[in-house]
Amino acid sequence: MSTHSSSDRFYTEYDSRLVEEAVLLRSAGHPEENQFRRARNRIYEIADSEECEKRFHGFHADWFHRFNLGHPITAALEEQVSLVRDTRCCCVIFTPSAQDEGADLHEARDSCPADHEAKRMILLKLKPNTLLDTSNLQTFLRHEFMHIADILDPQFGYEPLLPKSEFGPAYESLVRERYRVLWDARIDGRLFRRGWVTEGIREKRLAEFTATFSIRDREAEEKFRQFFDSESQTHAGLMAFVLNAGTKTDRSLGGKPQARPCPLCRFPSFSIIEGAVGLSTEARDEIAVDFPEWRPEQGLCCQCADLYRARRLSRSAEATLPRI
Repeated sequence: MSTHSSSDRFYTEYDSRLVEEAVLLRSAGHPEENQFRRARNRIYEIADSEECEKRFHGFHADWFHRFNLGHPITAALEEQVSLVRDTRCCCVIFTPSAQDEGADLHEARDSCPADHEAKRMILLKLKPNTLLDTSNLQTFLRHEFMHIADILDPQFGYEPLLPKSEFGPAYESLVRERYRVLWDARIDGRLFRRGWVTEGIREKRLAEFTATFSIRDREAEEKFRQFFDSESQTHAGLMAFVLNAGTKTDRSLGGKPQARPCPLCRFPSFSIIEGAVGLSTEARDEIAVDFPEWRPEQGLCCQCADLYRARRLSRSAEATLPRI
């Protein structure tokens, strides 16, 4: 199912499964529910299976428009001029998992000719009940679409690949997490100044920033303002902070603690766990797979410890899932 924006060139494509499930959820308890059910039940009387399926698609699309379920997405897209101007379409698809929800930018090519210019498209994954949660949907869409606007902005200079590193998967995971925290702070800062997010978002992002970078409170506030209060940060600037945060801080003066590099991720940290105290044998075994030379007496930072504790838990949870 497709809808066009105020620009005839740009359109939004909705996954038929998402449309059907959202419409069924919305119809429950609606004043028009009985009318909806009667009309839908009549489609089952069509003997031809292909025609029946075609009618269902059309029926659910009609009620999707009737319930105005696509309006929040259209409104959020048109708030970001670059999205409608610099991409061809937004494909809104079904996902059953809240962890998979979000927006990303993709490039697609026509099947012929082979050298045809790639078309940029936005891929938005949503759960059906998220589409109906109008109180939170707008904030969620504004945050996700601001990510896409940054990617499209040549002044931001986004690069999708991490710098090459010899330090292994734990280091790369922490780089990604640190970059996410900075980027989210930059995005929510701009949304906050536009009045598009709640007052508590600053405190939430500051607490996340402080925990992720292991920076002391006063210094954390000063450095956090560089990202939350700024309109002009770049991808290169975010990455430079990710890779160098804490390396220029001298904590040896006046008896104050000094940041030490973690033996695993190499990031400076004020929270090195000496002797890997409290780390299970299973987590230590996981570390040994990625870092054969590591010894528990070397210690590790809290972020790496959490990462390897979670890895075993994730594998245990996966083992309980049914195999298809």
